[in-house]
Amino acid sequence: EGYLWPYALLCRACSVAADAPELWRHLDLSTGLASQLSSRSLLGMLRRHGRGKVERLSLRGLEEVDDAFVRSLGELFSDGPLRALDIGECTNLPGRVLPVLEEVSTLEELGASCIGSLEDEH
Repeated sequence: EGYLWPYALLCRACSVAADAPELWRHLDLSTGLASQLSSRSLLGMLRRHGRGKVERLSLRGLEEVDDAFVRSLGELFSDGPLRALDIGECTNLPGRVLPVLEEVSTLEELGASCIGSLEDEH
């Protein structure tokens, strides 16, 4: 699923290479072909290849990121190793869903600029 899927089908070596932890450790899905994927495709790709591997993930500005997507991310990475997540400028994401990310025990950095209904009360 996603833009790596055709390469993984070419041969066993390509399949192994497409699933290498080094490839998934730092992901920026906010640009290029990945930014055009549906939320279902993005989550499918992260479930298939990113579980237990992704440490830094940028979804900045993706319209596909909404509260259901963030809830799924929280479940997917609840046991780590996600340390940094950038969901800034995701216009369909309500600020009220952010506490769901407390489930991600390894999360140290959260980019949440320009999130709708997010207010700083301090």
